[in-house]
Amino acid sequence: MNKEIINGEAKESLPQGEFFSIDKEDFSKVIFIAKKFAKTEKREWGVDSFGEKYYFSRKNIEFILNEGELEILATGKEDSILNFSLNQEVKKEGCFIVDAKILHRVLDSLLPGEINCRFVQKEEENPPHAVRDYLQIKSGRAEFNLITFTSPKMETLALPEGGPLFTISCGDFLEACKQVVFAASDDESRPVLTGVLFKVKENQLTFMAADGYRASKKVIDGVKANQDIEAIVPKKSLLKLSWLLSNVSKYRQKNPLEIYIDGDREKILFSHSDFKMISSLLEGKFPNLEEIIPKGWTTKVNVRTKELLDATRRTVSLYTPEKANVPIIVEIGNSKLEITTKQYDKGIYRDKTFISIENVEIEGKEEKICLNPVFLLDFLRSTKSKMVSFEIIYSLKPIIFKPADDESYLHMIMPIRMLE
Repeated sequence: MNKEIINGEAKESLPQGEFFSIDKEDFSKVIFIAKKFAKTEKREWGVDSFGEKYYFSRKNIEFILNEGELEILATGKEDSILNFSLNQEVKKEGCFIVDAKILHRVLDSLLPGEINCRFVQKEEENPPHAVRDYLQIKSGRAEFNLITFTSPKMETLALPEGGPLFTISCGDFLEACKQVVFAASDDESRPVLTGVLFKVKENQLTFMAADGYRASKKVIDGVKANQDIEAIVPKKSLLKLSWLLSNVSKYRQKNPLEIYIDGDREKILFSHSDFKMISSLLEGKFPNLEEIIPKGWTTKVNVRTKELLDATRRTVSLYTPEKANVPIIVEIGNSKLEITTKQYDKGIYRDKTFISIENVEIEGKEEKICLNPVFLLDFLRSTKSKMVSFEIIYSLKPIIFKPADDESYLHMIMPIRMLE
């Protein structure tokens, strides 16, 4: 590397010349994903005339250029790291940092086709004779020069020895996340409940999440696992990973997802053919949900998913989003469901909605329950099944909701005590 002079100090500078050429659309998509993943860094810019400091923010991503490969790293929140590997012919080696927000805006303005990236050095006016590195992007007649920041050469995310803990298809993983992650808590005062339990036992993978008022469980059989293990993965990390997998083309979603856990059980690494992502694990013991899942029922209802979804949505449509969790009362009997909600303001009756669903399959005795409609809507949106069932033992015991054609998934909601 060359030397650059900044503020009278000699610093390492990147070698000038062309580094790589890449298709604009592919490059732009990767940078967009890295930008969304990277955390925002706030830096002091200066002081105004009133003595107040003002700042600028940027989303830094790191480029690591090795012979025959281009690595892009983005550091997110919760100590998560995203690593993209692009099989590009790299003509020179180097390591630098650039603001992803600016880079993506530049790429978004270019026409489709191949772009060339190289480094140039320019002398700054202030301070005098200071030389700075720029990433120069050329496409047709367009040319952009972006400031880069020197960086020590970082190690890319290496896969742990011994092979993956288990392997799962992207489709199964995305479905499990959709059905379980929403039930995890957002309350940081109970850290264990802000994560999802991964439990591997005898080639069976179980996802579980709970927030104290509801819980979800999804079981996937036939998982190729090296050992039995339990680990709690942060909810936010799984939401990021689900978003990443959803933005991978459908063709590449057919490639499996490999999961690794380090020997100290502090980190989990997800490896896909397009990227690698690492996240911290949560410490603590996850509640034993098996002990609180009711066994048996006294009332069982089978109802069409769309009808129950539409009825619940219409019932709460009268209220603002802040009041959308106004409890609903579900009366079960005579082959129908009657869904009612009432809104009181300072003890004075204000609003009431009533919707009935006919021709419902009901087994057992008549029942009356009170639920949080937001929890019910979350479950109904998480399943593709045309029919759902729910099982009740008693109006104050947890209620089990299941897709009628999928025994591997269940959702449990705690009912609300009714005030007569």
